[in-house]
Amino acid sequence: MDTPDKNNCASRTRWILLNALHENNSIPAIEAWANVLKPDHEPIYDHYVVLKLLDSLREELKLVRAELEKRKVPINLYEVHLNNAFNSTQVDNLGSSWTNYKKHITGELLVCLSFAAFIIGENEYAFDDDIDEIVRLVNDLKDSLQSTEIDPVLKRFVISQIEMLSRSLDEYRIKGSKAFKAIYIEGLGQIVENEIVVRSNNDTSAITKLKILWEKIQLVTKKAAEANKTIETWGRIIEKGSEVINFLSKLT
Repeated sequence: MDTPDKNNCASRTRWILLNALHENNSIPAIEAWANVLKPDHEPIYDHYVVLKLLDSLREELKLVRAELEKRKVPINLYEVHLNNAFNSTQVDNLGSSWTNYKKHITGELLVCLSFAAFIIGENEYAFDDDIDEIVRLVNDLKDSLQSTEIDPVLKRFVISQIEMLSRSLDEYRIKGSKAFKAIYIEGLGQIVENEIVVRSNNDTSAITKLKILWEKIQLVTKKAAEANKTIETWGRIIEKGSEVINFLSKLT
């Protein structure tokens, strides 16, 4: 899928809805959204995960509305079109045909979101050049779990880290750099809670690869803060990220 030229809430939601138009009319709506929001999904996908991603998309649409309100754009220029966007992303009866939802993604809606992207103006830092590297590191971490000798408790901890990081990669398509903020707090909590298992397995490939992965995410998140000129507001988040790395280093 092509990526949007600008990276803000309006451009991202437009990009997602535009790609949704390519889905087959006859498939269930939940399958269409799985194809668009989680394109790397297995043939059998988790409906709950897709619903969570769809809810994130709706939150971005709410942010588009709030940004337009803040800029005092007349409501008649966008409200009917954003209502169509919400109708296309509603979570009721997702087992029905995609055509029932697709019909709400009108040309006028896409133009409205283009207008909103221009009016909002912000061009957030994009991790696009780093995403492939993060995905590779996550896959390396998965591979480290293949050993038959791995501590089962360590394996469960690392799986929870992989699930959290994979969720952020999915959310990135929708929320942009915001998707990586929350995982600092969550990731730190998981590592602290599992201090004993980390310390007792500090010489394993899994822990080494986990540390490398966190270092990469910390690096790109700091770059995003500096590029977006939000280093002060992101300061505490980045500080927590540093704690993750430092804590891992002390344990290993």
